[in-house]
Amino acid sequence: MPGWDPSSDDHGLLARIAAMEHALTVPWLANALNCSDKLLYKLVAAKRMPSFHVGSLIRLCPQQTARWLKERGSDLRPHKKGNLPKRNEGASE
Repeated sequence: MPGWDPSSDDHGLLARIAAMEHALTVPWLANALNCSDKLLYKLVAAKRMPSFHVGSLIRLCPQQTARWLKERGSDLRPHKKGNLPKRNEGASE
């Protein structure tokens, strides 16, 4: 699959992420984007990706994350043609 273009968002991934009503975990988002947890943790640590902490846990605001992905023009790819993992997949850190 060629690089994913978030500006076109053919699979509606950004809209589905933005519509979520709960904070995302790094493993969940990595699974949805088909990228490594390590990549996302590096972006968070470098303050290049919006995030917040709940105690020692890292969480991502769905709306900020969707906006960040769209603005970034990332080459991250959606997971299995845009299918999002279930909420409990990757929920533990």
